[in-house]
Amino acid sequence: MQEVAAAAGVSLASVSRVLRNPNSASPDIAARVQDAAKRLGYAPSPIASSMAGAHTPIVGVVVPTLANAFFSQSLQAMSSELENSGFQLMIGTYEYDDAREEHAIQAFLRWNPIALIVTGIHHSRGAIRLLSGAACPVYEMWDFTRRPLDNIIGFSMEDAGRAVAKHLIAKQRRNLVFVGHRLNHDPRARVRAETFVEVVAAHDGATGRVVEVTERSATAGIAIMRQILTDTPDVDGVAFSGDAVALGGLAGAQDMGVRVPQDLSIIGFGDLDPAVASRPPLTTIRPPHATMGRLIAQSILHRVNNPNAETQKIDLGFELIERGST
Repeated sequence: MQEVAAAAGVSLASVSRVLRNPNSASPDIAARVQDAAKRLGYAPSPIASSMAGAHTPIVGVVVPTLANAFFSQSLQAMSSELENSGFQLMIGTYEYDDAREEHAIQAFLRWNPIALIVTGIHHSRGAIRLLSGAACPVYEMWDFTRRPLDNIIGFSMEDAGRAVAKHLIAKQRRNLVFVGHRLNHDPRARVRAETFVEVVAAHDGATGRVVEVTERSATAGIAIMRQILTDTPDVDGVAFSGDAVALGGLAGAQDMGVRVPQDLSIIGFGDLDPAVASRPPLTTIRPPHATMGRLIAQSILHRVNNPNAETQKIDLGFELIERGST
């Protein structure tokens, strides 16, 4: 750092400040420091910074899985915002295993990150203890509660489950099924399923039940739809906890000669790109994927420059995108 300071003609403190947060210095000083560091091949050590008591330029984010396209848009939006300000996103997964989530949180906290982002509001006691004692801002995403651990930017799973049920009932569907993926492990899908059944039960003449799939794939959707139509031939509305399985369910229904939406309405969750390409196009819930990631990153950057800033509690809501399948 002393060599970079000499080459740039600035103080050691200016080098330190620019390398931590380029926006904290004037554009001229930031450019001189960055140019000198590049010419000298210098990169600060996050381990050394952590040992010195400073936060590393890392934002840790823990998501259930990278196999689910739901999370990728949020992560991409976060990464774009953070990298422009000199910070780096570091991602950990836990495959819906509470013990692995706790381990990932603990591992990130050892790096002394500037912020830590976790998925949802349901965590093990150990994870809650770690998050509550974290020396950095904590953000919960992809869910919403009025009583978060710290910051929360997301949307309500109860509201999403309620919207799906009301949409199918409004379409005069009365024999309804919710198809969920590993509901014992995915609390967000479980809350949507439970709310769905509660709303259906409150309507006279409507019935609702939940079935489960072990894989999040179109193949699993085809298989479960065949099972549903065989076991309950009078079913006239099916909600899926994800678009991939829903698209398989749509294909499975058509393979069995069931007309969509004349005989059966189908609705998904996620609004993945293939949803508009099916025939008929898939009705689905569109979460605020990118907006959520962008706002979290912007809030983190604001907290870096304003450590005493108020915590964020933002319910972004969602959209129900009605297409041909309902």
